[in-house]
Amino acid sequence: MNNPIIYIENLTKYYGETLGVSDISFEVNHGEIFGFLGPNGAGKTTTIRLLLDMLRPTNGKIRIFGKEVKPDSFEIRQKCGYLPGNFSAYGNLTGKEFLNLCADLRKAPHHIEPRLFDRFELSDIDINRKIKHLSHGMLQKLGIIQAFFHHPELLILDEPTIGLDPLMQEEFYDLLNEYQDKGCTIFNLKNFNFPLLQGYPFSSIKGVVSYSWDDFRFHPRSLDDIQSGEGAYIFSATDKMIFDLNEFEYPVLLCYLGQSEADSYEFILQYDPLVIEYSGFDQNGNLSSNGTVNDFSGQGQVHLTFTGDFSFTGVESLITLNFFPIETGISNMTFSSGILNGNEILYFSLGQILIDTEGEPIGDTLTVIQRPLINIPEIIVPEQEFEIMCLAPSGTVNWEAFLIHENKIIQLSITQSIYNPELERWYLTAKAPHPEIYELYDLKVTASGNIEDVTCNAVHLVPQKKDNYYFVQITDTHLPTHYYYEDPQSIWDTSEIVDFREVIKDINLIHPEFVLLTGDFVNEGELEDLENRRYFSIAQRLLKELEVPVYLVSGNHDIGGWNSTPAPQGAARRNWWRFFGWKWLHDPPASEPNYTQNYSFDYGNVHYVGLESYINYDGWMYNVYGDESFIPSQLEWLENDLMSATQSDKKVLFYHMDFADQLNLSALDVDMALYGHIHSNEGSIYNYPYNLGTDNVCDGDRAYRLIRVNNGNLQPHYTSYAGNNGEYLEITFNPSNNGTADSVTAQITNFQSLEFNHAKIKFLMPKGDFGYDVQNGTLDQADKTGNYAVCYVNTSIPANSNKTVTIKVDTTLEIYHYQEKPKCKLYQNFPNPFYSSTSIKYYLLQDEYVEVAVYDLAGKLIRTLVQKEQQAGYHSINWDISQETDNRDSGHVYICRLITGSGFEEKIRMILLH
Repeated sequence: MNNPIIYIENLTKYYGETLGVSDISFEVNHGEIFGFLGPNGAGKTTTIRLLLDMLRPTNGKIRIFGKEVKPDSFEIRQKCGYLPGNFSAYGNLTGKEFLNLCADLRKAPHHIEPRLFDRFELSDIDINRKIKHLSHGMLQKLGIIQAFFHHPELLILDEPTIGLDPLMQEEFYDLLNEYQDKGCTIFNLKNFNFPLLQGYPFSSIKGVVSYSWDDFRFHPRSLDDIQSGEGAYIFSATDKMIFDLNEFEYPVLLCYLGQSEADSYEFILQYDPLVIEYSGFDQNGNLSSNGTVNDFSGQGQVHLTFTGDFSFTGVESLITLNFFPIETGISNMTFSSGILNGNEILYFSLGQILIDTEGEPIGDTLTVIQRPLINIPEIIVPEQEFEIMCLAPSGTVNWEAFLIHENKIIQLSITQSIYNPELERWYLTAKAPHPEIYELYDLKVTASGNIEDVTCNAVHLVPQKKDNYYFVQITDTHLPTHYYYEDPQSIWDTSEIVDFREVIKDINLIHPEFVLLTGDFVNEGELEDLENRRYFSIAQRLLKELEVPVYLVSGNHDIGGWNSTPAPQGAARRNWWRFFGWKWLHDPPASEPNYTQNYSFDYGNVHYVGLESYINYDGWMYNVYGDESFIPSQLEWLENDLMSATQSDKKVLFYHMDFADQLNLSALDVDMALYGHIHSNEGSIYNYPYNLGTDNVCDGDRAYRLIRVNNGNLQPHYTSYAGNNGEYLEITFNPSNNGTADSVTAQITNFQSLEFNHAKIKFLMPKGDFGYDVQNGTLDQADKTGNYAVCYVNTSIPANSNKTVTIKVDTTLEIYHYQEKPKCKLYQNFPNPFYSSTSIKYYLLQDEYVEVAVYDLAGKLIRTLVQKEQQAGYHSINWDISQETDNRDSGHVYICRLITGSGFEEKIRMILLH
């Protein structure tokens, strides 16, 4: 054809006084794949928008299909297929509804060739899901289909293969070639992992080229499609991240698209000696292996010369340099000169080395204790036996176990310890005595051979298991961010941590017996060690903020892996095993052939079963895990587990998603199933058996579902929400709940339509030999083992209402039950805070000289209250601040100090309210 498909002449675009595109001209011919590249800010996106008449040019001509863009833009667009970079669509539409909308806008039929869906592996279930629930890869497939389905004459594609796995990328290029064979012209922005530089010469280019995420990328069918200009060699420094102080390797690359040979080179590479230190080179396994390397390096620069011979093509390692980290920082890696075959190198690609030895610390990985865990805890009553599963050598002896909460330690009785040689595991039978404080405890085990291990929040010790209680289901937290690895925001965004913490605050207040967390706990399970992202470590630490037991199962984001994330296949699942169990699932013993993590527990007469579920995105161990859960051995385990639960009146399953509709609840005789994944609510709370999908915690939804259990009868509720700012259920304290005030009021606002009749408030109060009076609540227990008394107050929070709960020190309930010889003591003043006067009480062990005085925060003496000899016993004095006219405005906080002749000294803080 004589007329080009795209014709651009002297195209210029100004945004006000800012230049967007400057005087560009080019043509794209019929049936041609045209690559369009340039540095960030060069105007590529602006040019595309001008082509599609989304913007109007300041100067210049644009013709498409021989027509002027401005008057004929509607007709032109109908003949185009456009896939923008960062493709997005209306989140509340399903994929099918979106494609139908596109067809209507193009006046095309709704029918789309089934082969398009088949070749990109989009099922009917996928395209009927809401777009906001699609993964990044599935969304990209939908974008490709909307660009191709109406058989356009011109395709304009920006980053078409982002988020696609290698097989899907190959499928895309096959589709591209088919359309080109039919005469379709493809104008594309895509990039390849070759260090492209502005002004770099090519002798020829075929394929797909674009620029995105601050990197150039090519996607040719093969390297033969791209040829560098003659002699256009590149010395390339790479980017590297280091997270420890060990010596590391750093490759210097030689890049050239085409065949070439060399017999010598020289380069000087500059680095920051305050951040890293050069320690030598390694020429083995590089282009430099057949020759002699001379090292003339000095501080801050690596200067190497080489004589020998090698041939090269593409991107190859020239030589490997070795460095030691010095301190946290960034070292820019820049070439000051380079020579190859006696000719000066004109093109250099710069790099950076990031040293971060102060990054996110790794969490608690499993070593000895394998159950109970923070994600599979035990709920026990005193004297109830429970099992502790451990990994240790068969000859291990002297097993001991302890429960730990802050500074409280309870030793457990080990009644039995058995080693199973077939499973290579220890099974300890333990039981706890009656404690002083009922709490969610850490579990510690010790044994011979210096064995010691602790797992957090693993055992909840309760006075009795309730017949009437409630529990909570949450799902899809996607910690720490819902951005994906390829999104720059994923490095710094922590929005899902904020969402989860708002839900945690609600849960800790309403105090369910336990929480079921049904998967997609983290957003990308591969991002633990990779670049020190530590997704599992961060998520595990957040679990510790919950004050009730949490039973966790995995979802597709946790263990499925992503092809677009540069981590080894299977990394996500192996990371889950490291933190949440169990490593033997990779190669389970013959007597326990389970490749998936499934478990069950009983609370009262209800049997709860947690199942692993996933989509196997990265195809790891495909012969075992297939495309998605559930696998045959998993279903067999489930049937056996349910059959053995003969003492249970009700059975509840919880899992991330039944992706292939494999579970028939009625056939399994199951009363309830709870799941997530869909990021919305699904199912009826009135239809039995209950099959309920719950909305997500992430993306600001902050959802949770409460289920009541009354004498074994299950009563699910509609999903609740914490609110954008946690305002749907709030608690505030006046004065601050910090252990200094002797009277504290909690104001609770509940905009939920639910009553929370098992709520618990932890008041921090002054501790002493006195009791506490509670209004609108019941004091459950008071823990005085720390710096202040933690008073556990039970209360009921009515639906759609406010409630006030007050606690205050009651000196009429004095308790003098010393476990050891009493000692001098200065008690917290009462009342505190106070308006005009307050009472100060102290105890003397013996007759002696006493001085009691009041100071401001600057240490200035306000008044001496006592300065004399006093007898042993209790004493009380009153301080009236109205007498201190000269010092009353010096501050709201005062210090009272007690000093005795025997050297005893103690201070308290007193708060004045105006």
